[in-house]
Amino acid sequence: LSWREKAAKIVIWMGDAPPHGVEPSGDNFKKGCPDGKDWKKEAKYSYDRGILIYPIGCYPEIQGYKKAIKVYKEIAKISQGQFIPLEKAHLLVSLITGVAESELEKLKIEGLVAQEMREVMAATPSASPKEVEEMVYSRLKKKDVSLRSLSAAKFEAGAPVEEEDLKVEKRKIEKDDIKEAIRQAKLKKLT
Repeated sequence: LSWREKAAKIVIWMGDAPPHGVEPSGDNFKKGCPDGKDWKKEAKYSYDRGILIYPIGCYPEIQGYKKAIKVYKEIAKISQGQFIPLEKAHLLVSLITGVAESELEKLKIEGLVAQEMREVMAATPSASPKEVEEMVYSRLKKKDVSLRSLSAAKFEAGAPVEEEDLKVEKRKIEKDDIKEAIRQAKLKKLT
């Protein structure tokens, strides 16, 4: 796929089984993807290009595999996305809307972070990347910057989502938000 350089890049990947080769029993491609793709390498490739993967595990089918949920969570972690367990298909529209809203909100934060980075680096050109990150976080925290996002804690429990779990909520900005915003801002050449 081709992407605009400054676009939010999201993949919503739905499945009811692990990638080929993860659990050879019952898999027609026991040695892995017939195209030779490796799921870990593809997740890392996505991460390196600023593409977040949101693996959606279709319940209860995905529970029939020993390693599927673990692999979906690992793909989400590698790419900075989020694993979301889904049992009720009618929630898919709310899920996609929530993911889109969360990621669009992150674009705003990236712009703020890029501006703060420019100011910090102009004022303290000898600061290390870690020091810049800390200063940007401190400045945004003082400004009481918040963002709206889906609640990761609700998905980490592993139970299939309900309608109320898919509401976008306002929360305080965290260090991990700054770290990811800096990474994305650099990839998009905003700094």
